[in-house]
Amino acid sequence: RTVYIFRMKSKSFALFCYFLLLTQHIRCHDMEGECKIQEQQSENFNQIIDISTPFTPNVPLFDHGDEGIGEFMTPRLRIPNGDFANIDNLRMDTHMGTHIDSEQHFIDEYRQRGVGIESLDLNILIGPVLVVNFTIDSNITRDALEQMSIPEGTERILFITRNTERNLMYQRQFVTDFVAVSICGAEWMVEKGVKLVGIDYLSVVKYDETVGGHVAFLT
Repeated sequence: RTVYIFRMKSKSFALFCYFLLLTQHIRCHDMEGECKIQEQQSENFNQIIDISTPFTPNVPLFDHGDEGIGEFMTPRLRIPNGDFANIDNLRMDTHMGTHIDSEQHFIDEYRQRGVGIESLDLNILIGPVLVVNFTIDSNITRDALEQMSIPEGTERILFITRNTERNLMYQRQFVTDFVAVSICGAEWMVEKGVKLVGIDYLSVVKYDETVGGHVAFLT
């Protein structure tokens, strides 16, 4: 087993990511054949892999064209200028890079009640996870999930998709044709009791189903 660590931010999704133990691996190459579990990891808890995206000015920003996150750290105090210490200002969007979304991200009732990421049960983020190598050039639908032979009782799933092949998290230009979960796929995972879903781009759901897909996961 391998421990996967993600850097987290202040605002996030109870359902999405990230301190996990890799137990099984599914490879899906096409939708003609059934997807099978092909790899069982060893009982080695000594390996720690950080799979979060490092912050650079070129990390894309959701729905902001080629703006990227830009210069997020600027100097405020510098010893060579006579200041007592070196201190920087940090500017960041709460939807930057690798992150988790809380319910209030799309359901305003939670924001009004003051329920944020601090209410997240950390047990959701720690435990066995199924990693799916989803190399199919399509979104993750109910039909696709039903062909993956996902074991009953699976509570956490991470998807590696063609977003990684395209290196999307390291390109300043935000794209809308990223691989993601459809509304029907989100509903399927909720029905099956999946509590955590992670993917390799800025949104776990399809761009043109942004609101509906997130609400399906969070309600």
